[in-house]
Amino acid sequence: MNKKGVEAWLVTLLALVFAALTIILVFSVSTGAGQGIAQVINEKVLARLQVSPIPIPGIGRAPAEEAGLAARISAMPHSPQCPFQPVKVTAADSRFPENETVDTVNCFWDLDIETDTNGDGILNNDDDSTECSTSTTAEPALGNRTIRLSLVTSKGISDFATEKFNSTAFCACDIRPGCTVTLGLKGNEVNTGDTLSISVEKNWDVEDLQIKVLPSADARLIIDVGADGVSDFASNVTAGKEFVAQGQQLKTRISAIQAVCETSSCAVEMQFFINNGFVQILDADMPYNTRLF
Repeated sequence: MNKKGVEAWLVTLLALVFAALTIILVFSVSTGAGQGIAQVINEKVLARLQVSPIPIPGIGRAPAEEAGLAARISAMPHSPQCPFQPVKVTAADSRFPENETVDTVNCFWDLDIETDTNGDGILNNDDDSTECSTSTTAEPALGNRTIRLSLVTSKGISDFATEKFNSTAFCACDIRPGCTVTLGLKGNEVNTGDTLSISVEKNWDVEDLQIKVLPSADARLIIDVGADGVSDFASNVTAGKEFVAQGQQLKTRISAIQAVCETSSCAVEMQFFINNGFVQILDADMPYNTRLF
């Protein structure tokens, strides 16, 4: 084969290699699975052709998934909301990497991705709030909108989530069955002596508050509301069997904390004691009802 033939063959081969890389990288945007394959081609094939390696950045959500980061938006009240009613949103129910919590990550909220509040011409990149729990900046009128949450860890790993909300003329949770408030405990693994904190509004009626747990072993579970050394709930639990902690004493103690709370949002500490193994909190919520004092 003459020199021109060799050059034509190399050009064709390189074109095929770059086409394959393009396909793999596009695939990796949605799944992250193509990055490893692309790296092999990068290091092996191109090296044999004596072509400089091509830098292959982390694309899509693969780094976040590998690190254990998953953004999630929780709202109160749940959609649909009343017209002109503010919506409180939180990142607390997101999944965080080891040694990271909602207190160590950076949160960025775009509270309406169809409105460009920073004026840069891009609709969905506004930092309307950087608090991990925040309220909408404007009370939504009747209609639909989408909220976007972006999380960035201390190591620079990021993930985002979007949630669509809508307003409706029939929206009051007090008369709409099934409307619940998530308390932000879901996903926690609790060992004996661990203390978790929930935030309840001063005017919430905490009737029917419940905490669903999955024990790792047969044990005695005790919950101390307020972490004051007084047992407010106690029951035997069975390994691998879901159990729901609820009752009048839990309500009474939380209501007592609400009564002396001087702010609209009250922090309530819950200390857990398990004499064997640990419990995984599967969910913690209550019906959304308000009361008048």
